[in-house]
Amino acid sequence: MNATLERAGLAEVKSLPVMDIRGIVTVGFAPCVVDFAWARQ
Repeated sequence: MNATLERAGLAEVKSLPVMDIRGIVTVGFAPCVVDFAWARQ
């Protein structure tokens, strides 16, 4: 998780959840971001 956050430029973020969905890293739960990530080809 820490390496993923560093690659995404979010190394200082200390909140949960952290999700990596098809290369899109999001902190916190945002249904629209999850839908967008799953819709990408």
